[in-house]
Amino acid sequence: MLPDILRNYAFVQNGPVRSTHLMSGQGQLTIVNLANGLVSEHIVPRPHDALQIADLSRGPKWRRLLALFVGLFARQSGTANTAVQLRDGRLFAVEEASRPYEITYNATTGEIGGKWQYRGELSGVHVSPGDTLSYDLLRRQAPLKFNGKRVRWQPKTFPVVVHSYAEFNSWKAFPLMSTHVGNFEDWICGNRALPISHQEPLRWLMHNIDDERAVIVDTGLCGDVFHVLAGHSESDDFNLYACHVDHFESFLETQDASALGFQLCRHVIDARTMQLRSVDPVHGVQGDFPRVVDKDVFMLHNIAARELVFFNHLVGCVVHRTPVARRNAMDIVYAHGFLLYCTRKSFVVQDLEGNVVHEATIPERHTNMHAELVSLDYFV
Repeated sequence: MLPDILRNYAFVQNGPVRSTHLMSGQGQLTIVNLANGLVSEHIVPRPHDALQIADLSRGPKWRRLLALFVGLFARQSGTANTAVQLRDGRLFAVEEASRPYEITYNATTGEIGGKWQYRGELSGVHVSPGDTLSYDLLRRQAPLKFNGKRVRWQPKTFPVVVHSYAEFNSWKAFPLMSTHVGNFEDWICGNRALPISHQEPLRWLMHNIDDERAVIVDTGLCGDVFHVLAGHSESDDFNLYACHVDHFESFLETQDASALGFQLCRHVIDARTMQLRSVDPVHGVQGDFPRVVDKDVFMLHNIAARELVFFNHLVGCVVHRTPVARRNAMDIVYAHGFLLYCTRKSFVVQDLEGNVVHEATIPERHTNMHAELVSLDYFV
């Protein structure tokens, strides 16, 4: 039985359709109306001006080079396959290298439509309400834009993605992963599936929105970070909790997801000198797709163990573990004491003890990425 407290919501799941590369494919939107039970699906159409990972990783040399040349003008993937985002009362499907795709939804009939924002910029996936973020890795000068302004960061090499940031008052901390664009010669010669390298250290781009300073903090480690959360910080320190992803470059090359490993690490940065104090793994906490539960607690999904880990960053310890009742879940939404997610074939609501309280069949999905629980008031 679906809890009454959830009935004024729609659950919206995004993720790529099947493609020649797991990170490519048009966005597949599944919307479950929790008020009337309607389940709807919509595939984001591919725009004419698009360059996708699949275009670069297949075919003879001339075709891949032509795709790259076209991409210099397209400057977007056109997939919108990673997440959904509320902005100014409107709902968008987003992916960092794609322009946003605005979603229209009729809550009475279940009809889903949409349109590309052709005049819009690339849209960052994880942003705070009221913020905007875009990262154009084909732009040589100041490729990162935050709230409409270019960040004063002039990279020599380019991370493949800037996925999220943490906030400390006027400071924003962006993780700059080790996997960068590079190895073009090996890629052109057919020795690599994609033009990427994993030789740069993991860095933090610290951006002050008041005085527009940009400071690079070098960790001295190789590592890839997509998701980061701000932890409790003393007056002279920034505490960053980062979900480290192992073997991401190998995954992009081979598409073998079993090679991926996940570890939560605590990075401490001196707020006065902007120097790294320490990087330490948080023992017993593996996972990704973090979600804030309250001001002191966030949760991570340990996909391999099918377990949610609730971590209190104020005291630095695990406060609860919850089994995930169904396989093939990815991003799990916490709301009103319940957990909501999609598998490949069903929408599930479970309690914090691992008991399924509601389940509904959905059109089969290839995979899942990020999801959101959206008030039905947005669709009135």
